Amino acid sequence: MLTALLEETYFYVLVAGIALAALVSLAALALLPTLASPRSRKKYLSRLTGASLFLGLLFAWGGIANAFWFALPSESWYFQADPVIRYLPIAPVGEWWLDKACGGHLLPGFTMLHLQALWLLFSLPVWGLAWLSYTRLRRPPSGVALQET
Repeated sequence: MLTALLEETYFYVLVAGIALAALVSLAALALLPTLASPRSRKKYLSRLTGASLFLGLLFAWGGIANAFWFALPSESWYFQADPVIRYLPIAPVGEWWLDKACGGHLLPGFTMLHLQALWLLFSLPVWGLAWLSYTRLRRPPSGVALQET
C-alpha cells in the first residue's frame, strides 16, 4: 500500500505540477496589461507572486486530498483503466477521467453524478484551505502598516 501511495504521489506531483505551472504561465500572461503604467512592474510582480503562491498552496492541499482520495475504497465505485491521477483540484471528474476507451467504467449502483459530488466534496475544502493559507501568509505581521502602491 505504501509503495502504491508513493507512486500515486509521484504522479500527482508530476501531472498537477505541470497543470499548475501552466496556470501560473497563464496568470503571467493575463496580468501583462498591468504593465501599462510606469510604476507597474512592482504591481505586476506582486500580483504574479500572489497568484503563484495561491496556486502553490492549492497544489499542496490538493496533494493531501489526492492521498485521501487514493485511500478511499474507489475500486467499489469505479474502475479507472489508466489511473495516472485520481484527484486534481482544478479538473472536475468527467467521462474523460474514466478512460472508457481503455475499459474504464462505473460499477453498478454508481453514476458520474456520484463521483462529481465526491470531487466537489473534496474540492471545496481544498480551495477553502488554500485561500485561508494564502490570506494568512499574505497578511502583514500585526503592528505593521500597509503601504499604498
